[in-house]
Order: sequence, then structure tokens, then C-alpha cells
Amino acid sequence: MHSEDTQRIADWMRELAVDPSLRPLEDSDLIWAKAQLSDRRDAVARAFRPIAWCDTIISGLVGFVACWLVLGWAHSLLISAEGIVSPTLLSLAASLVVAAVIGIAYPMLVDE
Repeated sequence: MHSEDTQRIADWMRELAVDPSLRPLEDSDLIWAKAQLSDRRDAVARAFRPIAWCDTIISGLVGFVACWLVLGWAHSLLISAEGIVSPTLLSLAASLVVAAVIGIAYPMLVDE
């Protein structure tokens, strides 16, 4: 019984050795180089993460300032509704809304 099992295993191993669907393993040096490259890429991605957040914050601030300036300029051209809402507060509120939308949407658009 023992030699019969051994013979079946040996036959199976011979068939497995010549199976064309199995490809040979890559060179160990190549696998090591790929792992090192992957580690470097991950390190660079981690290093740039704070820069990406700063980019998002600065983009939001630029949008905020641009919106406030445009609304302030538009206010000077239009007749203001005195007594209802302060034009400064109105432009500030609109600018905050635009900055919030940019701050939320920008990271989602960049990640895609």
C-alpha cells in the first residue's frame, strides 16, 4: 500500500512538472527589486499626503477670497438692501458656502 501511494504521488509530480499552464517563478532578485520599488512608492505617497491637504485648503481659501471679492464688487454695482442683511455678512456667508463646497468636492475629484 505504501509503495502504491508513493508511486501515485511520483506520477502526479511528474505530470505537474511538465504542465504547460504553470509558469515558472520569477527571479528572486526581480521580486526583491519590485518590493523595494513598491515600498518607495508607498513612502512617497505618504510624504505627499499633507501636501495634498494643504493644496485642498489653499484652493478653498482662494475660492473663498475670490467669491468675497466678486460679491463685494457686485455689491458696489447693485443697490444694497439696507437694513435687511449686512452686505458684508451676506458676502461672507456666500463665500463660506462656496469654500465649503470646494473643500468637500476637491478631494473627491482629485482621488478619482
